[in-house]
Amino acid sequence: MADGIRVRRADDLAAVPAPTPGLHAARRAREAAAAAAAAGRTAAHVAKEEANPFLREDTRLAVSAADPRRFRPDHFKGFPAAAVAGIYAELDACAAAAAAAAEEESKRKAEEEASAAALATAAAAVASAIDAERAARNVAYYADLAAAASARRAADATRRAADRERQVPTATGILAGFGKSLR
Repeated sequence: MADGIRVRRADDLAAVPAPTPGLHAARRAREAAAAAAAAGRTAAHVAKEEANPFLREDTRLAVSAADPRRFRPDHFKGFPAAAVAGIYAELDACAAAAAAAAEEESKRKAEEEASAAALATAAAAVASAIDAERAARNVAYYADLAAAASARRAADATRRAADRERQVPTATGILAGFGKSLR
């Protein structure tokens, strides 16, 4: 009987398929990806909570609006004097950095305004030069038109004078002014 059980058990074991190494690797990869995603979510949550000003109070946010060197009375409770002095020094450094940044910004804006003014002056000079050139061309054009008109008038006057000289009267006496022809 024991041999029969062993044979049946051997047959059952032979019927079970051998484990596929690719399936285990894929499962391990999925588990690793899920663990990495969970770690990323946890790290993002921790970073968000650390940056939360309600949970981690920033000393720069605790400054009074009335006086930048005034803090809540209990703010430095339990701090050693060196730490309090360090915080004040940090605040002074932040204020100095902000003042330097504001001064740099004002210098940059002044340089931009000076550059814009110089460009505007140059543009105005170019525009006035273009206007002067256009005016000179217009004066020359109208002078040419006037010269051509006076030349036409002179030519017309010369032609009329020549026509008058060529006209011969056909009648005499009272009728001398009538019937002139070009013969």
